[in-house]
Amino acid sequence: SFRIDSSAALEDLDATPLPGAVLDIASAGRHLVTAVQDGLLLHSLDGDGRLLQLSAQPGTTAQALIAHPGEQWIYALSAGGLLERWLIDRVAGRLSGPVVTRIGSDATEVTIDPSGRVALVLEPLTALLAVFTIESDSGMLRPWTQVTLPGRPAGMAVDAARGQVAIAFPDRREVVVYGITANQPRIE
Repeated sequence: SFRIDSSAALEDLDATPLPGAVLDIASAGRHLVTAVQDGLLLHSLDGDGRLLQLSAQPGTTAQALIAHPGEQWIYALSAGGLLERWLIDRVAGRLSGPVVTRIGSDATEVTIDPSGRVALVLEPLTALLAVFTIESDSGMLRPWTQVTLPGRPAGMAVDAARGQVAIAFPDRREVVVYGITANQPRIE
């Protein structure tokens, strides 16, 4: 971990060796979850920026991680279109779960809007954007709507303040911005 000092330089705070290749990392407040080749690792981050491994969850093959803005859940996207929801058990210092949701066979990217109410799933091979609502008490995903995109997408970014999602289409050499209508199940 690093700290950015007043001159905008990085100050090295801690280095933690990990077993196997790191595939992704997600921050949930004072906790970090790391996807490695053979599972997930939960670390706490102390006030000095030092990492302490709390637990390991073997057997998960996550290719991407995202933390819920409420910092209580981590979502792990695995090959084959499976999204695992893990609860960060702060008292026991471990991950509990997973609860698995099938989200799309070629899903490559998942993002959650900063309000924590909507998850967007990009499926490039089928040119789809799948939208799920997130239950506030359980973190469970519920299908909301699906949008056929005008080409094969390569990435996305959410602007919650404007209620928009920008999606890049390299084959068309453009970025398209869609509006997210929060009260109705649709993307415009």
